[in-house]
Amino acid sequence: MSVFSNLPERERFVCSKREPVLIFGTGSFGRSVARACAVSGIEVKAFIQTTPTAHTVDGIAVRSWADFSEGEKDLPLLIGIFNRDTPFDGLVALASSAGFHRIVLPYDIYAQFGTELGWRYWLSGPDLLQAHVNELNDIYELLADEESKNCLEQLVKFRLGLNLSYSSFAHREQQYFNSISLSRFKNSAIRYVDAGAYNGDSFLSLREVHEVSAAYLFEPDPRNFAALVSNLQSVGYPALCLPVGLAKHHELLRFKGSLGEAGHLDPQGEDGIMTAPLDDLLQGKSVDFIKLDIEGAELDAFLGMKRVLSTQAPNIAVSSYHRPQDLWALLKFLSGRGLDFRFYFRQHAFNSFDLVLYAVK
Repeated sequence: MSVFSNLPERERFVCSKREPVLIFGTGSFGRSVARACAVSGIEVKAFIQTTPTAHTVDGIAVRSWADFSEGEKDLPLLIGIFNRDTPFDGLVALASSAGFHRIVLPYDIYAQFGTELGWRYWLSGPDLLQAHVNELNDIYELLADEESKNCLEQLVKFRLGLNLSYSSFAHREQQYFNSISLSRFKNSAIRYVDAGAYNGDSFLSLREVHEVSAAYLFEPDPRNFAALVSNLQSVGYPALCLPVGLAKHHELLRFKGSLGEAGHLDPQGEDGIMTAPLDDLLQGKSVDFIKLDIEGAELDAFLGMKRVLSTQAPNIAVSSYHRPQDLWALLKFLSGRGLDFRFYFRQHAFNSFDLVLYAVK
């Protein structure tokens, strides 16, 4: 079945030096879009905030929706808000109600300015998805239920700009710990690995719904690790906490921290972290459930746990939205282990963020 072979292409708006643009949003993404425009010689006439908190940002005027003439409302309006909390369709509705009609969304912005914007989670130009149609069709056939298949189909259309309404969709199941991932264990306690344990929030959520007999929590960000240890001590939950990132090799790498749960590997990062293979860290220990949410390093972590996967076949819940290729590459890797996993997709936040692949026995 070739579900993705005949996806229609659509005309995409391209910003031009011939006219200035407006940017809605003054956060990290919006400011980065402004810098990308400047590199390309495109004037940013103003930022828009619904309730302005400053007169200027990065030397660019900040205005409210009511501050524009009818003529200015004909200018291209770039949506400079890109997160899991604010659906694109709601932002479009807000801009449209204010009289703007040339509205450019983040996936179209990235198609033009991807080089300048760099890594932005799942954002990519349309060519990447179109070039991997075969992989998308392959993993579609491996999904275990119609809900997962529909999720994949609608998500791909959304990222190609063909399904704006999907931006406000999210599944209702609890993220990571739900009937898909836990039904195998029934009333038995589980041995749990958390890669990207952050401040312990996921482990504490698991403890609310299922008994845990052993927990190995990995968090390389120094600030998050301190919070993790403190939070677990405060509630008296025993767990082995290690300030290490999971990867294929033992390495000392640069890390961009101080970003809360969004800390990630970055050659220019101010922190140094250690990484190690789970196969080495769990010598002689068993595991039933692995959760990975490590900002794009998930595939590298899988490469460092081949022995654990092949000998123990734990259930897995892995974030699959940090990089565009995670959509197919993670499932493709796990399906090649010969472990007879059943695969499910569930999306737990807006704008196709917090997409989780569940691989269960």
